[in-house]
Amino acid sequence: EGFRQRLAEAHLRLARAAARAGLRGEAFAQLDAAIEAGLADAQSVRKDSELAPLHVDARWEEVLRRLDSRK
Repeated sequence: EGFRQRLAEAHLRLARAAARAGLRGEAFAQLDAAIEAGLADAQSVRKDSELAPLHVDARWEEVLRRLDSRK
């Protein structure tokens, strides 16, 4: 596990916490940071129940598009 992978996972954990707290803007900022750090597992993100509160936000589809483009 490299540094960038651990960094991406840390941002993903922060995104989950922000989503649970109802802080959508922060959740999306953390998802963006996770993607920039190398997060590329679109299927895992799609199925992550902790991120479900973000599905109603228009930014969710953009996150998925960015992840899909990293395959």
